[in-house]
Amino acid sequence: MYKHADPKLWNGRIDDATDEKSFRFHQMVHFKSVDDLPQDKNSFILIGFASDEGVRRNKGRTGASKAPNEIKQMLAKLPYNIGEKETIDAGNIICEGKKLEEAQAELGKSITSIFRSGNTPIILGGGHETLYGHYLGVRDFWEQISHWA
Repeated sequence: MYKHADPKLWNGRIDDATDEKSFRFHQMVHFKSVDDLPQDKNSFILIGFASDEGVRRNKGRTGASKAPNEIKQMLAKLPYNIGEKETIDAGNIICEGKKLEEAQAELGKSITSIFRSGNTPIILGGGHETLYGHYLGVRDFWEQISHWA
């Protein structure tokens, strides 16, 4: 269900090859797996959730599964004005068939890992079913840090 980031999604024009103030997202984004994130850098970690299953179950229009990669392709072209903060594409969680609950659990594990590494998750998806996976990750992380206190 987890697929590593595809660097081919990140391309666009280059206004300057050396002046970082002129860089675009595709020049600044890095690629790492959820298990290999930098520690305590408070980087932005993009994680996609590619699923049509929640939309299908609610009798909606499918297509949400394409959202993570489409969003990444659109972000790639934008100016990168985030400053010193690193942005990492950590890939996508892909809902295979009707296994929505399993995909949400996998997203939850990824969110927990991102928080444990001291970074900020940004979930890219198209359907409301991303919320439950996010919740599972936050809940698991909170339970872990509550036991440390």
